[in-house]
Order: sequence, then structure tokens, then C-alpha cells
Amino acid sequence: MVEGLTYVRSRSVILSLIFLDFGVTLFGNYRALWPIIATDLGVGPQGMGVLQAGPGIGSLVGAAVLMSMGMSATRA
Repeated sequence: MVEGLTYVRSRSVILSLIFLDFGVTLFGNYRALWPIIATDLGVGPQGMGVLQAGPGIGSLVGAAVLMSMGMSATRA
């Protein structure tokens, strides 16, 4: 456990991501707001589906961008 915490402290990127995730988890779950946003935008069930697909599409686009830049998970 101590070795793992030492590793995380030594890698500022990992520590930043942990704090980012903590903040998102602590301050709200955006998925709970999708029905309200879809209603306010007037997009109906189809728009709600697009909203729900957004994070997955963003993940794929982000992964493609990182791969095109030659980054790998082992290069930290």
C-alpha cells in the first residue's frame, strides 16, 4: 500500500487525475441531469440518446488523438 501511494505521489499526472475524478464524484453526477437537459433543449428521446452517447464518443476520439500522437500507457 505504501509503495503504491509513493508511486502515485511521484507521478503528478496520476495524482492530478485522481483529484479530478474525486472532484467530479464529489460535486455531482452529470448523468442525473440528462433528462432535464434534454427536456430544456426540447430534443426528446433521440436527443437524450445522443447526450448519453457523448462521453463514449469523446472517449473514442480522445483515444484516437492520443494514439495518433504516439502516446502510450507505459510512457508516463
